[in-house]
Amino acid sequence: MSSDETMKKLTEVQARHADELMTYANVVGCGIGLAMKEGLYTDTPALVVMVSVKLPVAQLDPKDVLPRQLEGERVDVQQTGGFTAQTDPNVTADLKTDSPGKSATTGTAAAVDDDLLTSESD
Repeated sequence: MSSDETMKKLTEVQARHADELMTYANVVGCGIGLAMKEGLYTDTPALVVMVSVKLPVAQLDPKDVLPRQLEGERVDVQQTGGFTAQTDPNVTADLKTDSPGKSATTGTAAAVDDDLLTSESD
């Protein structure tokens, strides 16, 4: 499967399961990213489930154990802590960049090079 096909499938799986995943204890978000192993990113694309605190399975209620796969795609649990919106009441305009392939987000302003967000899997 090509990296484009993998990303498309992960996007579809995320769309179908995001609401359900958000009901698990400690889950603060989900998205598509690279799986981690021993604290380092791998080259493996995955459905990333972000948790405030990553606990050993033995410490979780069985109903709060996240699946390892959904529809054949890897689910990777990553500890991120909690999220809070960062807003500046003085910012009233949409942020834009002058460079193609770049985007910006409001809140804590950040430009992202879209080319850095993709990777080819083996």
